[in-house]
Amino acid sequence: MSVRLNMTPDDLLDMARQSTGLNSFGDERFLASFRKIVESVNANTSFTEDGRELAIARFQRVLINRLRFQADWDAHPEIHEQEIVAPVFILGMPRTGSTKLHRLLYQGGDFTGMMMWQGYNFAPFPDADREAEDPRIDEAARFLHWRASRHSGISKAHHAEACQPEEEIYLLEPAFSSWAPNGYFEMPDYIEWIREQDRDHVYALLRRLLKYLQWQHHRGEAPKRWILKAPPHLGRETDILKNFPDAQFIMLHRDIMSVVPSLISLTFAMRHQYTANESNKRDIADWVMDEFTDAYRRHMSWRKNTHADVLDLAYSKIVSDDMGCVEDIYRFLGMEVSNAAKEAMRAWSDANQVHQQGVHAYDLEGTGLSESAIRQRFAFYVDAFSNFLPNNKQDARS
Repeated sequence: MSVRLNMTPDDLLDMARQSTGLNSFGDERFLASFRKIVESVNANTSFTEDGRELAIARFQRVLINRLRFQADWDAHPEIHEQEIVAPVFILGMPRTGSTKLHRLLYQGGDFTGMMMWQGYNFAPFPDADREAEDPRIDEAARFLHWRASRHSGISKAHHAEACQPEEEIYLLEPAFSSWAPNGYFEMPDYIEWIREQDRDHVYALLRRLLKYLQWQHHRGEAPKRWILKAPPHLGRETDILKNFPDAQFIMLHRDIMSVVPSLISLTFAMRHQYTANESNKRDIADWVMDEFTDAYRRHMSWRKNTHADVLDLAYSKIVSDDMGCVEDIYRFLGMEVSNAAKEAMRAWSDANQVHQQGVHAYDLEGTGLSESAIRQRFAFYVDAFSNFLPNNKQDARS
């Protein structure tokens, strides 16, 4: 049996206010996109009965965290004084090696990273026992267990642990202004609309949230550079630099035929968490093709018009010579990598080899796409970055 969300944007906002007793969400520029998301989900997504309740709970978690964050932001001006030092943004499509590189760099101790549990509920729970283990850890672990139970392909494609570094996709959620919710819900009206909308408020909020996490978890420490990565950053470099003017960028590249089918498969699997009807792979494929050709064009235009200094890295090198990539990155960032940092990163790399969670299998069946069609659409990108892309299929399905 399938059901609709059957909740208005105001219903969800009021629920969060009533749950917390708080009223202020802060910068209200998120409201237009939030309303558009909810309207699009109402019109397009059919849920299982428990999927509907879980979807409502997901909206509530994000809104409640936003309310609690804003209350802390208003009550503690010292949060505003936290210094965010030259963050490093890893850019690229999903499936390009960003997760491995992000977690590898964190292990050396020279960067600040966000643990999954810290992003999942970025605001502390009220009245939590400060002497006990933070209850947000257990809640994040329960979510990851549930996520893995819904579809085995999710953990194979992107394994996550509550107490391990994770991409800050959870810190983009409360702005409700990226394509990320498309991974969970069918929302074509929103996706079409959001492409042309301003992203400045997204990165203004991200900067505040990084200060908030730094205040919570690294108070009194000398600030380190944040190492950040989330696929929606690709093509949004202008907005990033407006809010992080000293940011530096690393751009990852992989054979497009190893990226596009894998991303379609992962999105298809993620939709199983909530939806009642099997998603249409053709619709997902159309979105992937449109979204990421557009993102690459914006990225390339930004580089051309600003003469941006970006470090490009090949996926094949991340897989075959990850410590060589580390050396390249430190050199690019003007940093020195210590022997202790190298040893810590090597130890982590040796213990976290590819496919430990199983192989993520994927193909083009049901997508309506052919290899030639994909290569033709992305030819402009492949031509521009051919030095970082294989001339054969050596990295396929790795």
